[in-house]
Amino acid sequence: MRRVATTLILFLLVMTGLLGQNNPTSNLKTDSWSDVKYRIYPMIKPTLNEDEDTSTRFELKDSDLPISEPYLAELQVAYVIDNEGYYTYVNYGDLKQWNINKDTLSKTAIENLNILANGRAQFHGDSTYGMIVLNGNLEASLMLSDGFWEAITQTIKQKNLVIGIPAKDVLLITHLESSDGILTLKNAIKKIYEQGDHLLTKWLFKREDGAWSKFELVE
Repeated sequence: MRRVATTLILFLLVMTGLLGQNNPTSNLKTDSWSDVKYRIYPMIKPTLNEDEDTSTRFELKDSDLPISEPYLAELQVAYVIDNEGYYTYVNYGDLKQWNINKDTLSKTAIENLNILANGRAQFHGDSTYGMIVLNGNLEASLMLSDGFWEAITQTIKQKNLVIGIPAKDVLLITHLESSDGILTLKNAIKKIYEQGDHLLTKWLFKREDGAWSKFELVE
């Protein structure tokens, strides 16, 4: 498995992909909600194109379909269980077994992400440009943690943040007032798409009024 190439100047992150086997559905059918609720996280994933080769898709029963929700650009949010070495996706059969709904799943996953970010997320950089290191799997998913971005705004003392999440384990940050930071961010995304793995999107996103929106597509 190739790893995301990095340079010190661009603050690009070297991390492995999902640890161990990356299964399409959860195998923990005997686990109760109380057993898994503190190990569930949201994960940003690329959305499949309608014209993508259907021969590569899994033929699954409805209950085995991983739960996913549309997000921004060509992205979606799935939910995973951290099994201390590999992740499994939460599916509709799991919801039925646990007797919960998608709202409960989403709320729980975000709360767990907030806790993980508060304890482990590290910012490397300055007020012009930087990156976040978390655990090598959920960096991009930190986009979903509102509390985390409140803390980052205070840390770098800048508002109007702009981020790139070119791969699941890469989260790069600058702001609208920094033309140099935006240029560095664009160059970093181009480099990652040339050499990286687990790619997500070339879109830049900006944060205004506590929410993300599409900002610019890196060509």
